[in-house]
Amino acid sequence: MMQFKLFNNFNKKKIALIALIILALLLILGNYNREVIKVQLINIAKVAIPLKNLILMRNVDDKIALLKSSGSCIFCDLTQGNFKGSDLQGVDLRYAILIGADLSNANLSGAILRQANLSEANLSGANLTNATLNSRRSQMGCAVELNLKISF
Repeated sequence: MMQFKLFNNFNKKKIALIALIILALLLILGNYNREVIKVQLINIAKVAIPLKNLILMRNVDDKIALLKSSGSCIFCDLTQGNFKGSDLQGVDLRYAILIGADLSNANLSGAILRQANLSEANLSGANLTNATLNSRRSQMGCAVELNLKISF
């Protein structure tokens, strides 16, 4: 068990080092187009975070537990996740993949769902009061479409 703890500390040190390197690059490239840097960092995170979850062998239930304990699961693949009746008030699910997830009767008030993929997700009875569902600005003239089917 001791080896596992040392391995986790080593990973935390690596992550901190990578974050410092990225911050240094951002400071060095201060005059560089910040939007381009932001897009590139998001693209890196889209690969790095799911890869980390794969290496740690996290399944959907592990990610749901992480979300409930930390209030955040950015870039998480929560496909077919069962959140039925869950209290997810104020959670951060930016860029999360929630394809086919059961969010029925879930409390998503104040949740951040920017760029989340909610295709075929069940949102019946979900509380989306003050939830953020907007997308980032469209680039290169591409239109962003949001299809919500709301029934009462």
